[in-house]
Amino acid sequence: MDIYVRSIVTYGIFFLGSQVVYFGMKFNGSASPRNPIWHLVNGFHSFVTYGTLLVVVIFIFIEFVFPLVLILIDETSKYLQPPRELAPEEHQANKKQSLERLEEDRKEQERFLEEQQRIEAKKKEEEELRKQKIVEERKSRTAEEVTRSALDDFL
Repeated sequence: MDIYVRSIVTYGIFFLGSQVVYFGMKFNGSASPRNPIWHLVNGFHSFVTYGTLLVVVIFIFIEFVFPLVLILIDETSKYLQPPRELAPEEHQANKKQSLERLEEDRKEQERFLEEQQRIEAKKKEEEELRKQKIVEERKSRTAEEVTRSALDDFL
């Protein structure tokens, strides 16, 4: 068995023993401020518990947080480096691609606006047809139907 594993197992037994003594006295009723041993057990328990917590937090920081921070710093340093100088041919090619993308975006925008105008015109046309239909229905109603609808509206 490796020395590190033995030391961790030994400390685990020590830690569990301190917890058993502390909680045993606490639930047994021996945790009285007048009991001189209670102060010793309470202090020892606090020392062992908070020391273990500190060691665990430091271990987590060293094993997980610190490497993650180093990876993030390395990643961000790639973005902070100044861009390399482009050759004139590359610069012209990039400019040409940018202009082509702008032209495509403009054409797409025009197509979208034309589609919106076509949809609005179709809605207006449908609304006009509906209004004309309503007017024709009103003209074709008989006097009796007009009287009934007026009476319904009155009531």
